[in-house]
Amino acid sequence: MRGSERGDVEEAGGGSRAVSKSRLGAFLKNTWVKEPVLVASFTIRGLGVILPSFSPYTKHAAMINQVAPYNYTVPVRDHGNMPSHPQGPRLEWLKKLSTSTERLKRLPSSVAPPKQKN
Repeated sequence: MRGSERGDVEEAGGGSRAVSKSRLGAFLKNTWVKEPVLVASFTIRGLGVILPSFSPYTKHAAMINQVAPYNYTVPVRDHGNMPSHPQGPRLEWLKKLSTSTERLKRLPSSVAPPKQKN
């Protein structure tokens, strides 16, 4: 029997899709009738692989992993020549920033940015 005799609709350019969809549907129907346990197990496994990508927990886990450091600091033994307080970065830029904001306060009102009302 040909496709037109079976009742399959073949359109110009999309005929093979309609036939392959009907074949896939027939295959799934026959397989479900013969081996429902296999079909159910493959369906559950497929959903188990696909669905976690749509979970909000996956999004939050990815965000946390981006923020958390990959390398953690390792404690170092003190042999007597270590400073008693940690040596951090120099903060001259912060002092310069505070002095520049003080300069903005002293500018004339025509140049200074408008003050916010509380």
